[in-house]
Amino acid sequence: MDAEASFPRKKTRIPRTKTFSGCWTCRRRKVKCSGPRPACQRCLNANLPCEGFEAQLCWVTESPNRKSGTSSPDPTPGSNRRRINIPRGNNVLTSYNAQEVDSRIQELEELDLQGRSNIITGPFSVFRLGHTVSQRSEDSSDISAPAPVHEKDISPGYGLLPQDKNDQIAHEDGTLSNDQYSCDMDMFEDHDIVATYPKSHTDLPSPILIRTQSVNDGSYWPHKLMSHYITQLADLLQPIHHPRNPFLTINVQSAMPGLFAALEQPVQNSITHSPMKGNMSIFHSLMASAAFHLRGSKSTNHPNWDTLDHIGSFNRMKALKYLQEAIIEPSIQIETSFVLIAAILCQVSTDIMEGSMTEFFTHLQACERLCSSHLSNIALEPQNISPTTRQLAVNSAFIATLAQTTTHHPPPFINLLESNQDSLFESPFKTSDTSLEFTYGITSTTASFMYLTNKFWQCAHSAASFGLTVLGEITDAILTLSCLIESWTPSLEPFTSIPANDTASLALARDLAMSFNYAARIYFRSCFNLERSSARSATRAELSELTLMALEKAETNKNMTSRSSKFGVKGASISWPAFVAACEAPPELRPRWAEYWECLINYRIGNLTVVWSIVKDVWKSTDQGSNANGFQSPPNNAESFQLTEPKWSKVLREANFSILAI
Repeated sequence: MDAEASFPRKKTRIPRTKTFSGCWTCRRRKVKCSGPRPACQRCLNANLPCEGFEAQLCWVTESPNRKSGTSSPDPTPGSNRRRINIPRGNNVLTSYNAQEVDSRIQELEELDLQGRSNIITGPFSVFRLGHTVSQRSEDSSDISAPAPVHEKDISPGYGLLPQDKNDQIAHEDGTLSNDQYSCDMDMFEDHDIVATYPKSHTDLPSPILIRTQSVNDGSYWPHKLMSHYITQLADLLQPIHHPRNPFLTINVQSAMPGLFAALEQPVQNSITHSPMKGNMSIFHSLMASAAFHLRGSKSTNHPNWDTLDHIGSFNRMKALKYLQEAIIEPSIQIETSFVLIAAILCQVSTDIMEGSMTEFFTHLQACERLCSSHLSNIALEPQNISPTTRQLAVNSAFIATLAQTTTHHPPPFINLLESNQDSLFESPFKTSDTSLEFTYGITSTTASFMYLTNKFWQCAHSAASFGLTVLGEITDAILTLSCLIESWTPSLEPFTSIPANDTASLALARDLAMSFNYAARIYFRSCFNLERSSARSATRAELSELTLMALEKAETNKNMTSRSSKFGVKGASISWPAFVAACEAPPELRPRWAEYWECLINYRIGNLTVVWSIVKDVWKSTDQGSNANGFQSPPNNAESFQLTEPKWSKVLREANFSILAI
């Protein structure tokens, strides 16, 4: 036997090699990458974000447990080749890709640092915050206050407009003062403000989360408007300060994912994992509302009125565009569908803040249909409805109820012929809907009274318009509702949404609830004339004075509750009680009402000026004797009631104008 046969030849071992041509997602998953760029097919099939094929750099600090000359385990392939060591002591570590690095370096080269300060700290900063650079020229200005521009300089981007540093803004008391928003942004805590702002659809820079004032014109306006919404407007829009403030807990949190999506950045610490067009719509609505509030009415003579009006109008248009796209999106997850409801309500708030009030009816109808569709999709089971969705649905129903009280359009035909007594008193507001107490200053019981008044009046008006007789069940329901409204007292309400130890907020909630009840009684009397059967009740003029007394007391209590606000902002009362009661005020009470309305107008909410002008038109029409409750039906059912309409309906109908007193 040969030697070669006794010793078989050893097979040649083929060394295993690694490929580095795959995307970072496939390499991290240890799977073979399909290869096509910019996104591989394997990531698309797995519904995972493809991290691309570019080289990734990251900052690495030395750990105290790390021995010299040794490397810590790193699951990322090729991490040793990509590691960049930096000295100890740097506490600001941020990961950037190559494109972001080039962009940041280019921004630093373009910045003129002569005579400027307030430079933000970061991986590519030159000076620390507060570092003073020697001035080389007399005309150097503060970088945080860019120079003003003319209207012709306005670009069609996202409403980026610099403004004079002495811009006057409104405080919670309605006065104007020179405020450059130099407050410490650390008090925002979780509400980080995005500093950069895209100038066009093709120019979308990466955002920098800042807690200091912005450093260039492109970041000045977004920082200022978002700061103003968080520190001023969010607390001002609801009368009672509360941790469940929907303007902060829902609107602001929903706007952040939309902003990151607009800037082509991954969502960070957001309430949604996949930002929708609704998030982007909310963001632009908040920016528009803040701009309109800073602008104020035309009579305020704001030095940058046209500039702020342009910013608000453009962001309002962008919000509506994204909202239209969000509505036709193919799929909406149940747990995130509240974003679309919030986006529509933000449109209503923007319409109110702007003051024209031309679109709120359309938005409210869309919100009502969306809420109905959403509730039907979850089988109408309360346990399947998230608290956020329920809160938004209740807010939408209440705003729609307010809108119906001031409409002058003929109501649709309401068929309640087959309704029983229980179904007649069905209301969208439940006793568990306590969020109404701090959001609008009204209890769910009084909100139901207003809703039922609208419902019964529309039914009776439909019957009278077609020459039909109002059924006895409806007549009994109207009389029962009258007794319920007259017998209501604040002691019947537990006010569970407000802590028992917060006596100032509880007193404010009771005052506002009483003002709403007095105004609801006036509104009911304006729709149904029951003077013959309720002679012992207070007259509408007396109720007007009671409403004013409750509102004046509430304004006094707000000075105490504003201390509980994080930024010391005094919330604005809802204007509906003041509108209803002021329209019925006798001549001797009008000066006090005028003084109260001037106090409301100082909040710089756009619709308040228009609503106040309607009140004065009602007074003028009443003095001329041309406003005797407009529509009146003959006494019905043995003169048990007479169907009428409020005084303001005739004035609004003649002016062909709609308002939302909120």
